[in-house]
Amino acid sequence: MDLKFIKYCSLSGIVMTLVLGCCFNHQLSVKPIMGSKERKIPIRVGLELPPDFCNYTYKFKGPEIFSDCHIYPLGKVFCDGAEMVSKAAFTEVVVTSKGTSVSVQKIAGTLIPQFIKIDIAGGPTSFGGFKAAIMIKWIFTDNSGKMVWVNTSRGESRITGGIPFTSEKRLSQSIEMAIDDLFQKSLESILSSYEIRRFAGSMTNDR
Repeated sequence: MDLKFIKYCSLSGIVMTLVLGCCFNHQLSVKPIMGSKERKIPIRVGLELPPDFCNYTYKFKGPEIFSDCHIYPLGKVFCDGAEMVSKAAFTEVVVTSKGTSVSVQKIAGTLIPQFIKIDIAGGPTSFGGFKAAIMIKWIFTDNSGKMVWVNTSRGESRITGGIPFTSEKRLSQSIEMAIDDLFQKSLESILSSYEIRRFAGSMTNDR
């Protein structure tokens, strides 16, 4: 896991820095998502990655006026995770962006992830813990655009208080843990979907 960050402060002087705080850019990653070959759904699907999903950035700032802010460009992590989930769930995946046309002869349906929200609680002091929750909606459609399946996955984490001056690290760990939990639950929800498996069976029978 990459918990490196780049710090940048206001150039207005030390006084302004103390009053307004600093901002930290964090680069996170998602753990590899492993699935069983035996459980894969035997169809070729398109994974549509909306631009707002892949470009999402989250900013966290404590309640005090002098609190530092923490910036997380989560879009790339979301898109990497969505691709790993889809490739662990289906035998073949074609990755596209919104608006990109894919021949219906090449795919059986389309999987679309949509970001809903992220909630972070805690951490007002260096001793504080963090709770994180991230929600994503998954939509699976056939080639006519008709919805076959929809589900919302929620990833959660909890980090308890630690030693002083480590709140930045614990905040990043909390978000990463919630992301890992989110995509593991997402994979399981797809693999256990009766609707998707019934759809895949109908496509196989039509060949």
